[in-house]
Amino acid sequence: MSVKWPLVLIILGSATVGELAVGLLGFIKIMQLKNTVKRLERERPVKVATAEVQHSPEDTDADTSRSRLPE
Repeated sequence: MSVKWPLVLIILGSATVGELAVGLLGFIKIMQLKNTVKRLERERPVKVATAEVQHSPEDTDADTSRSRLPE
């Protein structure tokens, strides 16, 4: 038993399956990126607090004076 499908339906069906695959993969990537952002935001306050303890205000002033453009 054989069924003949019009070529237009085959093309539209293939395009629909492709769109669903791309949409699903895009959704998965977005969820992964959101989880990464959340994880990095949770880690950030610890790193900022550690950086403040390690650097004194004198070090910060010296670093900014070196980055200025010559006048």
